[in-house]
Amino acid sequence: MRLENAQMNYGKKKYELEEAEKFYADDPSTKNSNRLDKARKAFKKAQLGLEAAEEIKGKDDRRNTK
Repeated sequence: MRLENAQMNYGKKKYELEEAEKFYADDPSTKNSNRLDKARKAFKKAQLGLEAAEEIKGKDDRRNTK
């Protein structure tokens, strides 16, 4: 379940980052710059969460196959 949540969160944050990049490309204002920075940080956090969830799932799978 945790892996599925991490995957959904990753997809959502990736979409938000893409949207923020579009807004910033159209109007490089301070507001959009801050939005882009927040989106990048959130995406990076989601990436780390997904990697951790995949690692945990891999360990569980190895443990359960013995």
